[in-house]
Amino acid sequence: MRRGFFTSLHTRLDSSPTATPQHIIDLGIHRLVVRAPGATDESLDRVAELCRLRSDRPQIRLQLRPADLDGAGLGSLIRFGEASGVEELELVRETNDLPLAPALAAQLLPHVEQLTSRAPWRRPLLVDGAQLLEQLRGSVSPGLRSSPDGSAAAALATHPPNPADSPASPKAHRAMSFPAERPEVSVVVPTHAGSAAWLGECLDAVARLEGPVAEVVVVVDGPAPELSSLIRRHLPAARQLRLAHNRGFAEAASAGLRSARGKLVALLNDDAVPDRQWLAAMVHAASQHPNAGFFASRVLQRDAPHLIDSAGHGLCRWGEAFDIGAGAHDGDGFDHDRWVFGAPASAAVYRRALLDDCGGFDAAMEAYLEDVDLSLRAQLLGFPCLYVAGAKVLHRGGSSYGAATGTGRDRQLAARNRIRLILRSMPAETLRSAGPAAALSIAASMAHSLLRGAAPLAATVGTLEGLGSASAALAERPVALGRRRVDEAWMRAVLRNSEERLHALGGQAGAGHWRRGRATLARTLTALVDRHERLRSRSPDSGE
Repeated sequence: MRRGFFTSLHTRLDSSPTATPQHIIDLGIHRLVVRAPGATDESLDRVAELCRLRSDRPQIRLQLRPADLDGAGLGSLIRFGEASGVEELELVRETNDLPLAPALAAQLLPHVEQLTSRAPWRRPLLVDGAQLLEQLRGSVSPGLRSSPDGSAAAALATHPPNPADSPASPKAHRAMSFPAERPEVSVVVPTHAGSAAWLGECLDAVARLEGPVAEVVVVVDGPAPELSSLIRRHLPAARQLRLAHNRGFAEAASAGLRSARGKLVALLNDDAVPDRQWLAAMVHAASQHPNAGFFASRVLQRDAPHLIDSAGHGLCRWGEAFDIGAGAHDGDGFDHDRWVFGAPASAAVYRRALLDDCGGFDAAMEAYLEDVDLSLRAQLLGFPCLYVAGAKVLHRGGSSYGAATGTGRDRQLAARNRIRLILRSMPAETLRSAGPAAALSIAASMAHSLLRGAAPLAATVGTLEGLGSASAALAERPVALGRRRVDEAWMRAVLRNSEERLHALGGQAGAGHWRRGRATLARTLTALVDRHERLRSRSPDSGE
C-alpha cells in the first residue's frame, strides 16, 4: 500500500488494535471500508478519529449488519455520519444471516427511507439504498407500517410496496430537486476571505446555468464571516463547506471535490463567470466522449473577452507548464473540441472515477500548478483530457496569493511547485531524458523573473524552497506513480504533443518578445530531449 499498488483497504475495527488511525492515514489510500461490530460509542471512536485526522483522504465507508442494529441505533449512526463526515454507510447481510424479523425491519424502514430520499449532499450516502429499501419493505408483514418507534399499523396492507414508488424512481418525490443517489453534476466553488468583490458575480452566473440541476458546494477556505450572507443572497441553494483555517486552494478544492456527490464534478474559481451553456456543453461532451476522464473549458480573459486565457493546459517533458492559446485572439482556431494535456482548475470538469483514482489535488502545493500535477497523474492513470470549445468561461485571474498585489507570491509558489511536480510525479524515464533541459528551463525562468521588476527574487526563492523539500517529494513518488496504467510511449506522445502547442505560442498574432523567446527556447529544449531519448534508445543498458 505504501508503494501505491492498492487504493482501497477493507478492515474491521477490532481486527488490528495496533494499527492506529494515523497509521491507516499514512498509507495514502483513497478509500477505507470499515466493518463495525455494532453502532456503539466504543466501536465508532476510531472512525471518528480517522475523520478528524484525515485531510482529503481516505474516503470512508462504514459497514454494519442490519441484525446488529435497531431503529434507535441506525438513527444514532446517521447522526454520527453527519457529524463526523463519513461519506458512505452500507448495511450488509452475511450469507448465513437469518431473514430480518418483521418488527426489526419496521424499525429500520423509516430511517432507510430518510437516507434514500434526502438531498444528495447530506452525508452519509446509503450504498444500494433503493435495493435495501425494497428488501425491508418485503420483510415487513402485511398489516404493519413502520414508524420511528417500531409500532405497527395497517398502511402497508392498503398500500403494498411498488417499485415505482421507490425514491430512486423518477416518479417518486416529484417535488424534490435532486435525485436520491447522486446528481448528474456538482459544481464546486472554493473561495476565501477578501473575495466578496467578485464571488457574487460567479454565483449569479452559476444560478443561471442551463442544463441538469446541479448540486453546488461553496468551500470557504478559512474564517470569512462576511461571505455567509453573500452566498445565501446570491445562491441560497448552495451548500457551504467551511474550513476552520486557511489551507490554500489545493486542499480547499480537494475538500469540495470530496464533498460533492455528482457523477461529474465541475470546479470553478470564485473569479470565473461561466456562460449559461457552459455546464450543458460539458455534460454533452462527457456523454459523447466516454473515454475522456476530464474536460477543459474555453476560458476568456474577463477584462478582454476577445482574448484567450486558456484552452487547456500543456506540459513539457522538462516540467514547464503553460496555458494553451494564452493571449491569442479568440477565433476559429478554438472552435473545435480536441485532446489536450490537462484542464486548468479555473473551470474544469472531472469524472467521479478520476477523482476516486487520483484522490484530488496535492495539498502540499497550496496553489499554482496543483491542477497540472493532477492532470499529469490522471494521464498516467489513463484518463485523457478533452478541450470543449462550447464551454465558455470568463476569468478574472490573479485574485489570490499575491498575483494582483505585486508581492510575487504567485511566482514563488509556481517555481516551488514546479520542482515538486518534477520530482514527485514525472515518470522516471522522462526525468532521465529531460533532466538537463529542465535545469536550463528553470534557470531561464529565474533569469526572466529577475528582470521583471516587481518581486524579482520570487522565482529564485521558490526554486530554493522546492529544492529544499526535494527529499520529501521523492519519498512520495511511489504513491503518485505506483499505479500508473500507461506506458512510456504513451506519455512521451502526450508530452511531446504539448510541446508543439508551446512552439505555436510564439507564432500567434500579437505574440511579444517574451512569447517568441519562450517558443524559441522550447524548440531548442525539445530538440535536446529528443536527442537524449534517441541516445538512450540505442544504449544497450537503456532497459528498465
